[in-house]
Amino acid sequence: MSAAGLDIERACHRRYPAWTLYARAFSGSRLEAENIVRRAVARTSHASEAPSSEADAHRRVLRSIRSSALASIRTDTHSAPSVLDMLDTLDTLDRDPRSASTLMLDKLRDLTRWQRRAIELVFLRRPPLPLDEAARKLRTSRAGIVGALKRALNALAFAVRRHAEPSTNAHEHPSLEDLITYVSGALSGDEARAVAAHGRSCTPCGDRLGIMILLKASAAESARLPLLSPSHRRAGLSLFAATGLIAMLVIADAFWPNPWAEHATRENVPGWFHDFFYGERRDAQGAKSDAARGLALLVQGELEQAIDTLEPLVEDSESAPEARAYLGIARYLTGDTSRSTVRLLEDGIDGRRAGRVSRWYLASVLLTRRDIDGARVHLKALTSTRDWFGRAAKALLEKLDEASRSRTTA
Repeated sequence: MSAAGLDIERACHRRYPAWTLYARAFSGSRLEAENIVRRAVARTSHASEAPSSEADAHRRVLRSIRSSALASIRTDTHSAPSVLDMLDTLDTLDRDPRSASTLMLDKLRDLTRWQRRAIELVFLRRPPLPLDEAARKLRTSRAGIVGALKRALNALAFAVRRHAEPSTNAHEHPSLEDLITYVSGALSGDEARAVAAHGRSCTPCGDRLGIMILLKASAAESARLPLLSPSHRRAGLSLFAATGLIAMLVIADAFWPNPWAEHATRENVPGWFHDFFYGERRDAQGAKSDAARGLALLVQGELEQAIDTLEPLVEDSESAPEARAYLGIARYLTGDTSRSTVRLLEDGIDGRRAGRVSRWYLASVLLTRRDIDGARVHLKALTSTRDWFGRAAKALLEKLDEASRSRTTA
């Protein structure tokens, strides 16, 4: 097939919105992005070696867009040149950026309210807030918001890439703060080149960069939707919905309080539970396993480190229910009440040692998710035990019944 034999403009017409979005993440205006796309299509059309298919043409245009953006970007635009010196994250996907944004939109619904709020402040707000200021808005520490963003970006990258993050030494990778600074355009010179080079060779870090660019493009595109033509407006709806969905969910959580959440366990290893955890930790330390280290960190209140230690263990489908239970508890105590946390605690119920505590914390997660009937099921199962769990479950069920009666009479 000759280069002239494949009319890229005709064959790939439906991809123009995706190409423009990709270029928009690197440019100062939509007009500049459209010019970048036109030049990229022209170069691909007149290449000496013709594209073999529409998909091949799509990948070539994306690569050409990046090269063209590098040559045309101005330093006074919102995207600094360092942002452009990055890997072609989307080129390696067998889908276009529009499909990736749709997958990301679906996954955003599963994130916790806190994670959605962190993403809104750091990536979708115009202008985005620095990490320290965003942490103050969320009334948490810098480490707390970094941990929430890390888990959220991993979840979004998994949804787009369909791969699990491998266990690696964190000291060999740029910190999440460095990646955010890189995408914001504040890094330059050797620092920017080092981050970009690492992103090309490290899939997890490269995925995080790609997701950040999609989020950034989403915010830029949604702000301009009212000014676009009807066809372009329809093409941008999925990205606009991603931004709007986060805002609506945050507003709903703020003005629609959950009266059941006050009954959920909030303590980090409460006193009544300390003896149980201490015995578990002592037994696990004898095996000197990663699960033992994760459990020890959980007991000490080092929740983020416990999560980092336990997450690689549960990627294995044969992992022990106890490890999944401890990871679920640690994630819940950091504010993560997503479906994945629910599944971890449900798996932990089968554990010989952690079955009861998994049910207890699972009931708390369900209360925060407003699933009162589900929480009651697990609390009733605990009432059959003749220990603290049984007594506490009975007392909590009575409180829930009383609260239900009060709401009914009111």
